[in-house]
Amino acid sequence: MQPTHYKNYVGAYGKRFYAPFKKERIGKIDGFRDDVRSCAEFHFVGDPDDYWYDCEDTCIITNELPVLDIDWVANVNSDYYTKEMYNPYEDENENRN
Repeated sequence: MQPTHYKNYVGAYGKRFYAPFKKERIGKIDGFRDDVRSCAEFHFVGDPDDYWYDCEDTCIITNELPVLDIDWVANVNSDYYTKEMYNPYEDENENRN
């Protein structure tokens, strides 16, 4: 995948690829950059270390149809996304009301 396609997921949520789908491990993606090493990276809102994470080591969590058909995008509307997995979009919707 071209690194620039990742920028479509700014505003979605994500987590480190092997981290569990727990609230404390999921954050909102607020930045994207394609650095000088040609390594696409995400930044998360409120990251205590202000660190940029490799996009390929990130599981993207979305509530829309995937922009691309890639394995590391989890859709909260999918049957595979179980109720035991934290859904950050539910909290987002509650905060709007």
